[in-house]
Amino acid sequence: MRLKDNRPVTSQAGTSIEPSQIQMQSLSASIEEPIQRIPPDVLQEIFLYCLPVYPTIQSASLVISSLSRVSPTWRALVLLSPRLWSRLFVTVQYDNDLDHCTQMVTRWFQHARSVPLSFFLNIDFEASDDDIARMRSFLVGLSSLMLRVQQFGLHARLTIDLLCSFVDLKWELPLLKKLYLFSHADLDQNEAVEFSVPLFQAAPNLVQVAIQNTITNAHDVQHILPWSQLTRTTIAYSIPISRWIEVMQMCPMMLNCEVFFDKHYEVGSTPLDSYSPNGVHHSLEHLYLDILEGGPPFLKLLSIYNLPSLQTLYLFYHSQPIHNFPPPQGISALANLREFSFYAERQKISPEHFTHMAEILCEMVNLEILEFQQPTQDFVPLYEAVSLKQSEKPAILPRLSTFKLWIPTRSVVEKDVEFRPLFEMLSSRCEKDTIPVGYKPLREFIVGVESEDSYERMKTIFGPWIGGLPPQLRVSINLSPSDISSQPDGWTHPISE
Repeated sequence: MRLKDNRPVTSQAGTSIEPSQIQMQSLSASIEEPIQRIPPDVLQEIFLYCLPVYPTIQSASLVISSLSRVSPTWRALVLLSPRLWSRLFVTVQYDNDLDHCTQMVTRWFQHARSVPLSFFLNIDFEASDDDIARMRSFLVGLSSLMLRVQQFGLHARLTIDLLCSFVDLKWELPLLKKLYLFSHADLDQNEAVEFSVPLFQAAPNLVQVAIQNTITNAHDVQHILPWSQLTRTTIAYSIPISRWIEVMQMCPMMLNCEVFFDKHYEVGSTPLDSYSPNGVHHSLEHLYLDILEGGPPFLKLLSIYNLPSLQTLYLFYHSQPIHNFPPPQGISALANLREFSFYAERQKISPEHFTHMAEILCEMVNLEILEFQQPTQDFVPLYEAVSLKQSEKPAILPRLSTFKLWIPTRSVVEKDVEFRPLFEMLSSRCEKDTIPVGYKPLREFIVGVESEDSYERMKTIFGPWIGGLPPQLRVSINLSPSDISSQPDGWTHPISE
């Protein structure tokens, strides 16, 4: 077995170590030291898991320093692991020496060699005219690194002010695929962009963009971003519906869209009902709608566009969902869906809403994956509508093969009251003698939790119920912790991969 990189590294003593020597040292390890016999490429993968999800120079250096002190072999492997050095979050304070910061970032990324880089920059001070000049000098010093950057993130208190530093900046971004523009202040949302930033528009491979609290006006961002080539957009704050329509029009290649709406979704005197269908968006496959307090009904949003390629709809209500939806019939996107996820932040939801939700699910004739938030008594009408044992009318969702349940940490789950209708429904969908012609059997039931405590609690509660399910149904409880809390200071939105 050989290391992926065959260049020699330098030991603490200053002597040259060849990768073949590392291999021989590993193979000659004694039985008393089994860790020494782990293959180098496996160790390199283990090293990557030791890094923070969002590494800064300080946090990543602690990990790398600890690994390097284990043995000369490990130190050599650390230096021969370019992916350890390829991702970095940097925060610049007002009193920082920017020349020194440039040198640190450059030295760090030199260890990444030819691996594409992920570089996230947080400017944590108000940018005056003098600061803009300093920042421009700092950015010019990073020009050679940017040739290798695949992901670039810019955080600032007012991102629009800082973007002035990028005007006429001679960066080349041949590898850039993902761009993040986040502002700490809501004030940045309504600021007009009165300048052009051509360097991002000229990035040939830029396809993913995430924006938060900045450049709200779609006609402004036309001078900053290459919308026509984007395949994924995340607008991580509430925008008016008219802006969303503009984004959809500017992004004919968009496959994924994540957007927020709240009670300010009406623009001036233009209510949602007055928006007529805006034609067809042929590319959109995945739509994530975050409905904040007083936001619009999601069916009305779906009626604005014909979405023939839509496969996934993620719906998250941060307040009590309203149930005055229009009739679901005639919205073609519902029949095309393969996956639907429904979340509501508040546990108590009006029964009328769930009755109407069953009517909406009835339109999703091709749905294969369904995901709900925690089980409550309010979900019983939905379980009854999905169950194959009820006889009043045919069960909905004939192609359903995977049912997911997300249980937040704050949830209080009572197994006897809330689990029996759920597990009766699950059993009915996978027992051979209850599956009518034209229906697919349920193949998988997945429970997701976000903390170790919830994971152990759900294993205990679900144990007796899972034992009563048909053996052909695959059941799993997955721990999917939120990593937002582990982000460096100043970063307020998850950096999605």
